Amino acid sequence: MKMLLFLALALHSCVASPASHVLERTDITAAVNLALQAYLTTVTDPVALKPHIEYKIDAPLIADVLLTMDGATLGGVKGIKAENCLLTGTDSQDIELNLRATELTLAMPAYTMNGSVVDHIPLHGKGQAGIEIEDLVASLVGKGTATLSPFSVQFTEIALDLELFRWTVDFQDLAPGTDLGTVFNQFFSMCGPEIFDLLEIRLNEGDGLLNFINGIFKP
Repeated sequence: MKMLLFLALALHSCVASPASHVLERTDITAAVNLALQAYLTTVTDPVALKPHIEYKIDAPLIADVLLTMDGATLGGVKGIKAENCLLTGTDSQDIELNLRATELTLAMPAYTMNGSVVDHIPLHGKGQAGIEIEDLVASLVGKGTATLSPFSVQFTEIALDLELFRWTVDFQDLAPGTDLGTVFNQFFSMCGPEIFDLLEIRLNEGDGLLNFINGIFKP
């Protein structure tokens, strides 16, 4: 959810002047980066996430497990940059933001995992864990209206798309008492894009994302 907050705050600069129908892509990207970097100076890196997180991974033929995380932090957020952003239109505006993080680190001082993988292999673990995420791009695309004085943005439709190059998973004490911990870590490392697709679907369900962004920048 921290990534969603960064996406919302980056919109602070995505507004067209009254006489402008289309802002140049390079101009809007520079404006987003300026607002984003100003915000990130106020952020402590790594960012502390919720004290307790439960996440159900239900991916057919991959995993059906419940993952809990306590005291998790996300590092590398100060390196987030905007690229190829676009704002067009006057009354009803098309807004497109692309935020790239070259490297993020999710650290879990305490995790538990229970369930199965590949439909039938039991899996459980408990201990410390870390995930290295490489080249993550979060795209936020929507329609709405934006005003400058005072600034506000109201989306009528919005969607989030997540893409990553690779992630490397390291869950300690996974499948304890066996030699399968390394194998399972390699397996989950290969399934990063599929698991991110599940996260993307959940974030786009209902009006939660739209209401979250509109609530921050309501008129």
